[in-house]
This record gives sequence, structure tokens and C-alpha cells, in this order.
Amino acid sequence: MKVLVTGCNGHLGTALTELLVASGHQVRGSMRGISGEKKTAPLRKLGVELVEADVLDAAALERACVDMEVVFHLAAVFRFVVDDPQKDLIDPAVKGAEYALRAAKKAGVRRVVMTSSSVAIGHKHLDRPLDERDWNDGATNPYAQAKTLAERKAWEVAKELSLDLVCINPVGILGPGFARHTPMTLNIVNMIDGKLPVVPPFVSTYVDNRDAAKAHLLAAENPKASGRYLVANEALTMIELAQRLKAVWPDSKPPTSVLPRWMFPFARFFDWVMHKTRGVPRQLSADVIDEFGDPLVRYSAARATAELGWKPRPFDETLKETAEWIVKTRPPAW
Repeated sequence: MKVLVTGCNGHLGTALTELLVASGHQVRGSMRGISGEKKTAPLRKLGVELVEADVLDAAALERACVDMEVVFHLAAVFRFVVDDPQKDLIDPAVKGAEYALRAAKKAGVRRVVMTSSSVAIGHKHLDRPLDERDWNDGATNPYAQAKTLAERKAWEVAKELSLDLVCINPVGILGPGFARHTPMTLNIVNMIDGKLPVVPPFVSTYVDNRDAAKAHLLAAENPKASGRYLVANEALTMIELAQRLKAVWPDSKPPTSVLPRWMFPFARFFDWVMHKTRGVPRQLSADVIDEFGDPLVRYSAARATAELGWKPRPFDETLKETAEWIVKTRPPAW
């Protein structure tokens, strides 16, 4: 296939690009700042054609889609706390999705596979695991709002244009191969370095970036693929994650205590102070606690398993290789 990967230099984008090249497909990657040698060197070594395209530049996306058979739309901002949610998160996600789909239709692309997220499905438990039937229309965190609104817009535009769209909804992504930290990998490096003395009583579900990439490829290759596919592996509390990390990476210095809920206001204030005084990326806010604080939430990847033949690797393998990558390359914060 001749394929376009938007956001090809991100954590998931890099894994997908490597998988596509290894699978024999002809890959064009779009990103911002292709003149940066350090940023693009790994992709150029793969023989990928790189083009400059901001997701808010409709004309650039149209040029990037020319002659493509499949478009993988991955480009998005991944932060939980930002200064201007509309400008920094919602506009790039929603307008970017619309522009990418309209560009794909104009170019005659046969299918678009778009990266959504489990946050568009929700993070509040039901009497069953959450799955593709669920939508997070009551999201309070700006990132969750952006991903939900973007996927809603994508389905709206796809219907309008009669465009073949498939969405992949991964949970929190770990795994090696990233050039900069994400909110998920930042927790791991802080646990390795002993910079996270306590953790909140949150639960997160994880998936390997390479397994999430595989789901995208399966969705592109299977003519019967349709709708949404949630991809998820293990669900762990943060203290369980710390214990598993210690087991696979003995040199790590993970936390051993859980932050009581009554201390959340103090933790939020400390998070804000560290950001203002040391430039540490913010991770904790009132809406983050509200959005992701449910300790009972679980997800089901049964549809992806049954219809795509998708299967994740053992989580300890993912965790060990994430730690190994961090220690070896020491990526900067975003």
C-alpha cells in the first residue's frame, strides 16, 4: 500500500511507521519541523518520504494525501494540563481530524484509520468493562474533551463524505522508541529516578506502542474492519505499576506509598509550583483527578481480538523495554 502517516514522529507514529516499512508498504510521513535533523534522522533511515504538514494547515494535508491509498491520522497533542485548552488541544484535535478526512476524500483515499483514544470512550466504571459502545460525552479534562470531540467530528465528516473510516482507541501507551516523553512515559522515568515519592490511587490501563501500531495496520488491511476498536492490555493501580517496574528493572527507585485523597489539594499545588519554578510539565489538576480518578474502571479489547485478530504482548515485556529505552536514551520531557 501507499500510505500516509500524520504525526509520524510521535511515540505511536514512529512504531507504526517502522511496522509499515517492515511490512513492505510505501510510507509517506507528515510532521511539523522536518528540517530538524535530530528529529527526522530515525525516519529518514527507514527510507520514509517526509513532508511538512501541520494538522491545522488544510492545504498541506491535501498535498500530503495525494496518490495515497490509506491515511493513518495520528497527529495530535498529548497533554493532560495546558494553559489554553481550546488553542492547545481542542482545535488541533477537532479541526485536524476534519481537515485530514476532507483531504483524504479529495485525494481519493480508500480508507482512513484514525487514532482516537480510550478517553473518548470514558474513564468511569460501569457494571461491565467499557468498550466501543461507550462515549465520554461528559468529559471534564481538556484532553479527554479534545479526543472525544475529534472522534465525534471524524464520524460526522466521514458520514457526510461517504468516506471509509476506522478508529483505533488505545489506552495509555508505553513501550520503547520515543524521542520525547509523554504523560504516560514520564511516570516511568520518575519512578526509575526516585522522583515520585508517592502516587495517587489512580488506575490506568496500558498497551504497547507496537501493539497499538499493529491494530492500526490490521484495521487498514482487513476489508471488513469497521467502526471503533478499543485496544488494551493490563489495568494497574499506580502502586501496582511501581511494584511491577521494580520487578523488571531492579535498579529503579519507585514509590512505595499511596497518596491519601485528602492530600490531593496539596499535591495539585505542589505540581503547579514545580511547573512554575522548574518548568516541570504539569500532570495533576482538578479535572485530571475528576476524569481519571475512578479506581474501578476496566476496558475490553474483545472486539479487536475477535475481528482483527489483535493480541498484545505480555505487559512485563513492555514495561521492561520502556525502562530500558529510557535509561539508554534519556529522552527529554516534551
